Amino acid sequence: MKFTLFDRSATFGGGYVFAVVNRLQMLYFVLILPEQLMRSHMLILIILIGLVSQLNLWILAKGLSTKELRTFEDLERMFGKPLLAVLITLGLGALLLKMCVFTLGYAELIQQFIFTSLSEQWIIAIVIAVSIYIAIRGMEKTIRFGIIAFLFSSWMIIAFIFLFVTSFDSLYHLSDVIPHQWQDVRLINVLLIMSSLSGPEFLICLFPWVGKGGNLLKWLSLGNALSVLEYVFLFAATLVFFGEGYLKEVSFPFVNMIQYMQTSFIERIEVIFLSFHAFHFIFANALFGLSFYGGIRFLLGRLQKANSRLGLLATFSLIGIAMLVASEWLWEGFHLNTFTIIQVYVGAFTYVVVPTLFYTVIRLRRGQRFI
Repeated sequence: MKFTLFDRSATFGGGYVFAVVNRLQMLYFVLILPEQLMRSHMLILIILIGLVSQLNLWILAKGLSTKELRTFEDLERMFGKPLLAVLITLGLGALLLKMCVFTLGYAELIQQFIFTSLSEQWIIAIVIAVSIYIAIRGMEKTIRFGIIAFLFSSWMIIAFIFLFVTSFDSLYHLSDVIPHQWQDVRLINVLLIMSSLSGPEFLICLFPWVGKGGNLLKWLSLGNALSVLEYVFLFAATLVFFGEGYLKEVSFPFVNMIQYMQTSFIERIEVIFLSFHAFHFIFANALFGLSFYGGIRFLLGRLQKANSRLGLLATFSLIGIAMLVASEWLWEGFHLNTFTIIQVYVGAFTYVVVPTLFYTVIRLRRGQRFI
C-alpha cells in the first residue's frame, strides 16, 4: 500500500475548525499567564486583545475562503516560488520555536508535579514519540485527533468552577476590574496575551483541508470566543483563589490551585489534569510536525515526490534534537525566561502579520483591493 501523509479525500469544517482553533490557542502560555498579569483589570485587557484576535481571524477567513486556492500548487502560483520559499523558511523557524516552548513548558510541568525523578529530556522524548505515532497516520487523521484532544482537555475548566464557588468570599479581589488608571499595563502584557491567542495563523498550512464555505468565519469566531472566555474565567478564578498580592509568587497557579481539590476517592487531581492535557500537546506537536515536514518538502523541491516514513522521522528527529538542545542550554526554568520572551514577541508578530500578509498578497494577485 502506498504511504501517504497529505491525502485530501475529505474537507473539514464546522466542529473540526472550532476544536483546532480553540486547542491551538490554549497551549502553554495559559498556564503562566495569571502570574504575569496579576491585576484584575487585566481581565478587560484580555477581552480587548480577544477582539483584535477576532479581527485577525476575519482576515484569515477571507484568505482561506479564496476559491482559487485548493492545492499547494495553486499557492505557489499565487505567491510565486521565490516569495513563498522565503515565507516558508521564516514560518518553519517560528513553528520550531513555538513547538520548543510549549513542549519544554509541558515537560517542566510533568517533571515538577508528577515524575520528579524523571529528567525533562525523557519526557520530551516520550511526547515526540507519541506525536510521531499520530502524525505518521497522515494529516487527515491528525486533524480528526484534534476532536479527541478537545474532548479530553477542554472539559477541565469545569473543575475550576468548584474552586471559584468555594472562594466566593474572596470576590473582592475582582473589585478593580475597571481601574482609574492603566499605568501598570506594560507592552509585554499585551504581547503575552496576543501570543497566547496565536496559533490559528498556522491554519494556512491546512488550507487544502479547510472548508471554503461561508461558515468558516463563524467556526473560527466560536473557537476564538471560547478561548477568550476560558482565559477570562481561569484568570478570574486564580485571582479569587490566590489574591493579587500572592499570585505573582505562584508558579503555574492553575495546577497549584487544582491541588487543593480532593475527593473521597481521588487525592491528586492535578495528576489527572496534567495527564489529560497531554492529548492537547501531542495533537499540536503532530499537527505542527506534519506542517514542518511539508514545508521542508517544498524547500527541497519534493512536493511531487512520494512521502516517506524516513523523511517524516528525520523531520521529527530534527525537531526533537532542537528541543533537547534548548532544554539543556536555553531553558531557564519557571516564569517568563529569555526563550519564552522571544516566543512572546514572535507569536504576537506572526498572529498579526501572517493573516494580513496572506490575504493582501492574494488580493493583489487577483487585482482586487484589500477590503
